[in-house]
Amino acid sequence: MSPSKTQSVVNNDTGGGDILWPEKTTRLFQILREYSEDELGKLMNIKGDLLQETYELYSSWTTGNDKIRAIDLYQGVAFEGINYNELNGVQKEYLNKSLLILSAMYGAASPDTLIWSYRLDMTMKPLEETLYSYWKDEISQMFQNEDLVVNLASNEFARMVKVEKGKILNIHFKKGLGKSSKRLSSYEGKKARGEMVGVLAQNKAYTREDIRNLAPQGFVFDQELSDKDNYYYGLSI
Repeated sequence: MSPSKTQSVVNNDTGGGDILWPEKTTRLFQILREYSEDELGKLMNIKGDLLQETYELYSSWTTGNDKIRAIDLYQGVAFEGINYNELNGVQKEYLNKSLLILSAMYGAASPDTLIWSYRLDMTMKPLEETLYSYWKDEISQMFQNEDLVVNLASNEFARMVKVEKGKILNIHFKKGLGKSSKRLSSYEGKKARGEMVGVLAQNKAYTREDIRNLAPQGFVFDQELSDKDNYYYGLSI
């Protein structure tokens, strides 16, 4: 799934796993730490209080700064939809082993990976190469031995994942069913993707058939639009 720009500033002092590629992540932080406030504003197309907060975040960064679990750091609507704290121990273990949160700063993180707060999108270019190119090898290797990759990421982050045809299952949410269905709003789409992650964890889904029979509340599987590589779910209207 995709990360969120809305992030917590509270460290809950909970243990977790290590950053997957610390050298590459540290390099990005070090590069951004050297940016002036004006340069950072131009890179990220931000200004005002947000720019000042982001500049202070990077200019004060060190490897000794406190980290927080990814599932606690990300606070956007998709992560609210997972309802992680309501999952039992077995369901949380399933999620920690099965879910990868794609990231411009970390490449990918599990829910229990300890990470620093940051602001960085895949469309930004702090390096000569794109961030897609920067993380290409790591992400490709991570997925190369998987038989099924369920895509619940936004288009921006889904582009990071390149797997063999037939191994990826794209999940789509719409309003209504069939050819007359309509797109959801950005907020509704993020909420549905997060809730789907939560539903998959609650039911410990592993197969296409498992997934086909599950959906967030109010959604139903759309037989007409779906195929083996794309599952569509329609919101009742």
